[in-house]
Amino acid sequence: MKSRLSCMVVVVGMALASMSAHAAVDWTWTLNGTPTGSNLPGTASAMGYSASSNTTALVATSGSGLPDMTWYSGSGFGICSPTPGDPTCNSPNHAVDNKDAKESIVLSFGSKVTLSWLDIGWNGGYDSDLSVLAYTGTGTPVSSSSTYSTLLANGWSLVGQYANVPVSTSLTTPSLNLGTTLSSSYWMIAAYNSTFGGACTGGACGDSNDYVKIFAVAGNTASNGGKVPEPAALLLFGTAIAGIIGLRRRRPD
Repeated sequence: MKSRLSCMVVVVGMALASMSAHAAVDWTWTLNGTPTGSNLPGTASAMGYSASSNTTALVATSGSGLPDMTWYSGSGFGICSPTPGDPTCNSPNHAVDNKDAKESIVLSFGSKVTLSWLDIGWNGGYDSDLSVLAYTGTGTPVSSSSTYSTLLANGWSLVGQYANVPVSTSLTTPSLNLGTTLSSSYWMIAAYNSTFGGACTGGACGDSNDYVKIFAVAGNTASNGGKVPEPAALLLFGTAIAGIIGLRRRRPD
């Protein structure tokens, strides 16, 4: 009986590891198009933001005289924030970066989603550290008074800080697995910003010379048609293990 119990626990453990490493996604979204797959999140849009420092207001990228969010074919979205040092936004400053202005892209969905992974399509051989946040508050995620330094006090939660994110546009080999269970209608992907705090995964992060273009994301929609989400599935496996152990203890030797 002991050997069979051990075998069952090993098999369940292997299943748990497999679920964690290969969590399925409902949909993928190359950001210049629309999400494709199943259980789609309704509307999906992207908006770029730029601020000259962590204590100045975030400016949306639309309208005359404002920063310009542009899709670069095969690479993804970048943001041009003209600065005195580079008024024409020559490469690499047309990426999402933190060299002078601090830039980010906010993804908005018609329903709550959990982002599973993201792809960056370009880093130009430069550093590519990222900050990722999800909005878990109520009200307006980004207002006219929002600054990077006040986001965490106003409903945003840090998902993670990530160093040296590699380039990938395959949609099957992600640049970055986020490893979060947070669910939100709003997600921010930013060039690394230390004002959010938190340890950096994958190496050391720095507050300058990070240049990326955001290509695609993938995730699961919170209202998932009865499918068991991964945390619930893990709970079911844990309950099964507890039941097996309890049964073993009740059996006479």
